[in-house]
Amino acid sequence: MVSERVGTLSESRGGTGARGVCPFCSCGCGLRLLHDGLHTVGSAPVLKHPVSQGRLCARGWASHEPPAWGGRLLAPEIREGGERRRAGWDEALERAARELRALLEVGKAVGVLVSGRCTNEEAYLAAKLARGPLRTGHLDDPLGASYRALLAGLCPEGPPGEGGRALEAVEHSRQILLLEGDLSVTHPRAALAVLRAVRRGARLVTLGLARTPLSQVAAVHLSLDPLRPFALPPDLLGALGGGNGRPPEAPPTVLLAPFTSDPRIVAATVRALAEVLGSSGPDGGTGARFLPLPFRANTRGVLEGGVAPDRLPGGLALDDPQALARLRQVWGMDPWPRPGLDAAALLEQVRGLVVVGEDPPRSLPAPAKAREALKGLESLVVLDAYASATSDAATVVLPVAALQETEGTLTSLEGRIQGFGPAVPPPGRARPGWEVLFRLLELLGAPSGRAALGAVRAEMAEVVPGFRSLVGSSAEGEDMPAVARAGRTPEPDLRRAGAQGGGDAFGSHVLVLAGAFDWDDDLMVDASPTLRRDGASRRKLFPQGSVTMNPADARALGIRSGWSVRLRSRQGEAVVPVSLGTSVEPGVLLVPFAFREALSGVLGGEAAQRVEVERT
Repeated sequence: MVSERVGTLSESRGGTGARGVCPFCSCGCGLRLLHDGLHTVGSAPVLKHPVSQGRLCARGWASHEPPAWGGRLLAPEIREGGERRRAGWDEALERAARELRALLEVGKAVGVLVSGRCTNEEAYLAAKLARGPLRTGHLDDPLGASYRALLAGLCPEGPPGEGGRALEAVEHSRQILLLEGDLSVTHPRAALAVLRAVRRGARLVTLGLARTPLSQVAAVHLSLDPLRPFALPPDLLGALGGGNGRPPEAPPTVLLAPFTSDPRIVAATVRALAEVLGSSGPDGGTGARFLPLPFRANTRGVLEGGVAPDRLPGGLALDDPQALARLRQVWGMDPWPRPGLDAAALLEQVRGLVVVGEDPPRSLPAPAKAREALKGLESLVVLDAYASATSDAATVVLPVAALQETEGTLTSLEGRIQGFGPAVPPPGRARPGWEVLFRLLELLGAPSGRAALGAVRAEMAEVVPGFRSLVGSSAEGEDMPAVARAGRTPEPDLRRAGAQGGGDAFGSHVLVLAGAFDWDDDLMVDASPTLRRDGASRRKLFPQGSVTMNPADARALGIRSGWSVRLRSRQGEAVVPVSLGTSVEPGVLLVPFAFREALSGVLGGEAAQRVEVERT
């Protein structure tokens, strides 16, 4: 669990390095990157930073390791005759533009994938590349679907803004409702805010598919139905202190973290919470404040920059005439106004793909399908700092600087825009990502402006309202207005999810995929000698995957921890070892997200599935 004693360091020592922002989760902790001029050698917290306040979690303390120890892409490469060779920058960029242009000329679909570990500037230019010269709406962040699902489930006015002080508001809340997978892992600084509130006397209610460390300090834990999590527990208001179905006395703060990999289920569950808790108004409600939590450091900024299949930069609707006219004026070309496919779907349908800082097999629920789809592309242009399965399949590799080696801005979950500078130069022939995207735009025929980061920010400020404060500033600690308003979306199609439960009598247990992302799968975690230890140990201990079972179920089956069971659904079967834990309810088997591939045949593409369990 996150502890109050996360660690501190004096401001004087923290000031010896370059200003940085933690590149992992979206809490936005500030830090200093210590270096020897060529390599990052340490990380130190910033004592007076408004978010981290002189503390860092384990990922923050190790944030200097990925660029120094990871498998780096050092020079442009192009594929010829099945083999890749090194190339000059001009040759590689022209080859990338030529491949993409050739697909467009014969009417084949292309797409763009962007990671939440990209800067705001890189995300904006990638969105401009897609909706500009590539003429496509097939544009997404693989982990963005979970965040958009949180927003889509909220009331039409969208989540309230806290002026960049949402975590401080959490700490002073009297009632907290936490919808989570495991907040202490996904968002450590937010978990610390919850702990501080509990120590001040706040009533905490946790809501999820399994108990978590924060459930241990909660006044009440409510378990969601794994087959129908959007059917909320009937005693929810009572757990918040209202009693007899009445609203609680104090308006609750509701923290929303993606708890399952199915965006339909996430959206429906959040929508149900919003309807039960409501908002202050003439017809009642609790006055609840909702705080949706994106995964990666810049998932929110990437969405604001326009990386979404159904949104324009600024989070505006595709049919917003004023937004389209403004983009047309600023870009000097008509923006593509049609919606596209999300990350999982576009991989299967496009023939050409530009991937910026992402490795889809690590982020998507179906890794094997993602790997096969990448191999079948006619053109795969990869911009990244680190080697991955995606760069291995690329037709063109364009090496870019890691976050610790470039200048840019990131937007935290609170909407706080923070600037940072390079601690060390990028290795080899790598270049800043925004420069590479700018050059690609030029080669594909977009009207060119001035190739300078300040010019890119000035352009962003004209089309993304939240970035107007960046022009002429260092962007340190600037606040961004409320997150993009996500109007109520059509009800998601939950017929398949509902059909798994109800009258379906098959199976004695329910197999549930835990969460929507596993940090052990993150490319930068894998590049860190310190952070990758836990994941490597887990994979070594359970090379074929595992599931967690309640001890009562184990006794009934006559098995012990470490023994194997056969799981059989109507989709397939698998034999896996079990670990025992009271974190799961009787009748539920929990699959860590990192082991999703081992159980994919049993789950059949769903986040939960009824199964028969047999001792082997």
